[in-house]
Amino acid sequence: MSNSGFKYFSSEFPSMPRPQYLPTNHNNTMLTKLDDLLGKITEVNNHLSNIESKYSKFEQFMTEKQESDLVVKENLNLLSKQSVEFKKDLVHHSLLIEQHDILFIKLIIPMFEDLFGLIVSQNQDKKGNILDIDLKLKLERYLIQMKKAKERWKKAEILLQWADDLFLAQALPNSSTSLRSNRIIDYAFVRGFNIGIQVYNGNTTSDHLPILSVIPMKVLQQKLGKNTHWKVFTLFSEYTFSFWEENWNLSSIDITYNDYIRFLHLLSARCSTYFYLNRYRSALPVELRSFLSYIRALSFRQIRTQCNILKKEICSLKRIAKKELNLFFSSQLDNLLRHRNSSSSSSNSFWYRSKLFLKPSSSSLHAFLDSSGQIVKESDLMCNIAADYYEEFFKASNIVRPHPYTDSPAIEYDNINEVIPEVKLDELINTVLAKKKKKSLDAHGISNYMFNFLDINYWSLLLKLYNHSFQKSVSPSAWKDTRMILLAKKDSICLPSLTRPISLLDSF
Repeated sequence: MSNSGFKYFSSEFPSMPRPQYLPTNHNNTMLTKLDDLLGKITEVNNHLSNIESKYSKFEQFMTEKQESDLVVKENLNLLSKQSVEFKKDLVHHSLLIEQHDILFIKLIIPMFEDLFGLIVSQNQDKKGNILDIDLKLKLERYLIQMKKAKERWKKAEILLQWADDLFLAQALPNSSTSLRSNRIIDYAFVRGFNIGIQVYNGNTTSDHLPILSVIPMKVLQQKLGKNTHWKVFTLFSEYTFSFWEENWNLSSIDITYNDYIRFLHLLSARCSTYFYLNRYRSALPVELRSFLSYIRALSFRQIRTQCNILKKEICSLKRIAKKELNLFFSSQLDNLLRHRNSSSSSSNSFWYRSKLFLKPSSSSLHAFLDSSGQIVKESDLMCNIAADYYEEFFKASNIVRPHPYTDSPAIEYDNINEVIPEVKLDELINTVLAKKKKKSLDAHGISNYMFNFLDINYWSLLLKLYNHSFQKSVSPSAWKDTRMILLAKKDSICLPSLTRPISLLDSF
């Protein structure tokens, strides 16, 4: 049988079954998701490119800032060199002026006096009669003027020496006050505050212009805080130990001890910095400071270019910076509350700001009432009044005691023959470490808070001093110096009997 006559007719075959789910969208769902993913990746790339451009701008800003810092440093070095040269020139000119003054006073004026005296002697005949009366009068007037000039020079030297000894500064007007010369005259000497002297530039009938001076009657003293760099103190004390070990001489105990405590006081003062407490704030982190400087630079650029896009970006960055600052200061407040009773510098700021909201009550002493009822506010007179009162108050009274029985035996102690044992270094160090450290200063400007940072090798020197004092019954005279603070019991202006003394013993 042959199949050569076979033909295909589609009508003779059954149709395919219809699908159970017919998609409404012609695009494939997977392709749609891929398109969305590609779009988001494009957005991320754009965002990263923006971040990269901003970072490159920030790097450019930091590079420019470093270059400007180098320029500023070079300018500062140039200014410092110029200031040194200016000081040298100033010293040179002052020496020249002083030499000219000395030359004029000690050479020229005496030479003219001798010359005028010679002319006066020659202005006479053989009988002693004056030949030229006018010449004689002129010479006498010249001699009187030169004599007054010498007297004024001596008075000026005394006045300038007195001003230098008292550290007084001169108060000068803003221009000359005389209509006959351009000299600017010193009108006053001041110390501790400034005096403003203004010259009246209107019409006047005098040959001197009137002046107006503003003198502050009350100067508000701002409270200062102190920050001591104890690490520097420790390193320097370690460095100088060999010097004190070599010069530690117990035969002259007063001189050695006085030099040592003076060295500690000056070293702690040199390692201390002072600041106004009302301007004190915690230091910002380096990253936050850099971020704020970057925002400030962008703000200046926006002011210069007037770009609205940059303005929106700066506003968003400022909101971020404000949020970071609030978080930082809130964390600092927690630290202040945690360390308010410690000896750190942050506790000073906490209590200074807290006292502004506390009830004003103080035991400070402002003035004394003397025996006549007058108010004494001068510090020197107040110290003398308090010293006289407490010397009389603590004076040993003369008490007459009955004479002991002549046949009473002498007191015999059990350990009279025992030698007082020497203090060991471990005992001394343990005692020092166990002692409570306070920041109150003694009469020599030293506090025992310094013991935390004093090099431990120094205690071996002080150990020799203590054992020498026990064995020889000799102690430094500085141990007897006591700083006394007087507190008012009730009123800030009262009699010395209404005060309460507090003694601060020597730290060692």
